[in-house]
Amino acid sequence: MNNPKVFLTAMLLLCLIFGAMVLFLPAASSSTVTGTVISQTLTQSLDGHRRYLSVSLTDGGTALVTAPATSNCPQGSSISLIKEKGIFGSQSHYRFDSCRPNSN
Repeated sequence: MNNPKVFLTAMLLLCLIFGAMVLFLPAASSSTVTGTVISQTLTQSLDGHRRYLSVSLTDGGTALVTAPATSNCPQGSSISLIKEKGIFGSQSHYRFDSCRPNSN
């Protein structure tokens, strides 16, 4: 490319196309869902503790989420999760929000 006008025009065109794609992409959506803790697992590694919760969702599905190691979510607790749907594809991801242990 010995002609800088062609290079700059191509670069400007690519930047405009990229800007239009970013502008018109749908935003990632999120909602709150609830469920019940089926089981919990606390693991220890070199960089600290991790807590994994197996959750039965109100819509009939199940999810495995990570929770803070300090959270108290025994089996049967009511849990609130944030359901995030990505920009590409239809797969949902769940993130820990809060946990309310049952007071039996």
